[in-house]
Amino acid sequence: MPALGLVLDALTLTIVIAFFLSGVVALLPEPKGDAGSLSQQSLIHLFLPPLGALAIVALGFWPATRAAMGGAPDHCLDAAARHPHLCWAHGMPGGSAVHDFVVLLVLATGVTVALWLAFQWAEGVGRLKLLRMVTDPEREAVVRDRLEGLGLSWPGPLQVIGIDLPLCFVMGWRQPRLILSTMVLDDLSSEQFAAVVAHERAHLERRDNVWRLIGRLASLAHFPGLGRRAYRRWTDGAEIACDDMASVRLGSRLAVADALVRYQRLLSRRGAAGRPRPALGVSFAETGTLERRIRFLLEPPVPARSMGRHWPWVLLPVALWQVETIHQALEVLLAVLHG
Repeated sequence: MPALGLVLDALTLTIVIAFFLSGVVALLPEPKGDAGSLSQQSLIHLFLPPLGALAIVALGFWPATRAAMGGAPDHCLDAAARHPHLCWAHGMPGGSAVHDFVVLLVLATGVTVALWLAFQWAEGVGRLKLLRMVTDPEREAVVRDRLEGLGLSWPGPLQVIGIDLPLCFVMGWRQPRLILSTMVLDDLSSEQFAAVVAHERAHLERRDNVWRLIGRLASLAHFPGLGRRAYRRWTDGAEIACDDMASVRLGSRLAVADALVRYQRLLSRRGAAGRPRPALGVSFAETGTLERRIRFLLEPPVPARSMGRHWPWVLLPVALWQVETIHQALEVLLAVLHG
């Protein structure tokens, strides 16, 4: 099956290039700037390896695809069929041990992703069912009235759970809901409560619950270990961005910083600090970088113009100009993999 062989080779090239790009991203300076710039740059670092690898392989296949569509003939048509090419015209030779290992790695990654998604979905459904068992429906109306009195609102579903732990997070993908514990309602001042909800509202507006899933998938395309680092950078940046949005909504950066400290003290008092957070949720205490978040609130960096968010687009016209070079370079890499 020549086509299947070529598809597997394309997947192999994609994962190898993504691993290489993740190493390049790991060497880049840590994102800096104001909250918005920090979040955007860290998102680029997270998605650059998988998207960059897909773009490179797609560009490398373009000459062969153009030839198959009746365009200019591909250069590999005159070469020996034993040599691997990015070409639809002939079959692929057998792979070496290295090539077979990488192909198996690609297939295993695909199976792992599918199982991981199934597990995340099942865990999320299970958590929601458990939370419904301890829901206090009478307090939902009280919470909405309290939010209205603070000049805030929550546009979607809202659940209050009767538990003596500080919990406040957004959960779900299609219809995110705010889940609050009675401890958050009773032990936080009105200003602190407003800061917590405003932070979670920022997560909802940024659709961080959806980006969290996509980001975790993107992190799988990084070299093992580097993906977790890139993902953590993004989650830290997302929390800082939401703190910033909450402070703008409330008109007070000090109020958000005070809520962070108070919330962390409640977690420590109940021994809940460091416990795993909901897999499908975005929590107010999601990140352990408390000191950094408070520093951004109390001493926000001055916004500076930077190419950090735009340099991948600068490389795109260069790549389009060098399509033939990319095509031949990928064939050299394919030959190495085939041994």
